[in-house]
Amino acid sequence: MDYVEFRRVRRVLTVYAIVLAIGAILVVASIHAASVQTNHGHFTTTVRTTVRLDAPAHRHSAHEAMQQLSTPLGLILGIAGYIAVTFATILASSLNKENDGANFVFTKPISRERLALQYMAIDAAGILSAFALACGAIFGAVAALGFMSRIYGDTQALWIGALGLGIAFMWYGIMQAVTASYRGKGGALVGWSWAVFGVLGFAQSATYLGPIVGAVVRVINLFNPIAYFSGLVSSGRAASAQSVLGLALEPRVAIAWCIALVGCALAIRIWKRVEI
Repeated sequence: MDYVEFRRVRRVLTVYAIVLAIGAILVVASIHAASVQTNHGHFTTTVRTTVRLDAPAHRHSAHEAMQQLSTPLGLILGIAGYIAVTFATILASSLNKENDGANFVFTKPISRERLALQYMAIDAAGILSAFALACGAIFGAVAALGFMSRIYGDTQALWIGALGLGIAFMWYGIMQAVTASYRGKGGALVGWSWAVFGVLGFAQSATYLGPIVGAVVRVINLFNPIAYFSGLVSSGRAASAQSVLGLALEPRVAIAWCIALVGCALAIRIWKRVEI
């Protein structure tokens, strides 16, 4: 059955890679098109206004303006982390998908724990591959635009990348635990989780909820992946990962990965008890 999961992940990863490639091409093409259009405008102005030949020298095309920007490595890794989250949620109900055929799956000469671990190992490889593909697509677009020299390593870059992957696996682990024993379509619950986590993250800063409800929301948000990485800000040559929890970056990384591991372990235990 692990081969079935391998084919499923490979199929999703293929579609994901195609979408990333198309997105990168569109971004590069749009920036180049803006540059050509702006340069054409400069040329027209120069021909028609012969008494102000020096005016175009003070203007820059969109491409030239972007070349003046600094791009922190943390920004790239953070964006790749966000993209990997979407991929992780697609796989986050892989155990649930086998519940419909439990009569067949659970009669295999292999323990449920080992089967679940095989599924999760394949999913984990897929999530890591998705993160790597996202980084590759972003770096490819940057290289095609000639901006590689504007990328700068910042002190928090690796921590931001670890947080992005951490919330991807955290979301994956939580939803595996939630859907492991569910007899319905686990993918629907995963889809609803986007709305639930998003609303909870927004409610964290809502003062009109009152102290009691606000305290409950803050506790629940400790298990909300979005609350750990609610925003990504780039300033000069440094990037920072925002959070509504008010925690430093390093503790958020540690907590996210711990919850991910606990969620996966709980999912295996729950799935083991599913009745045939």
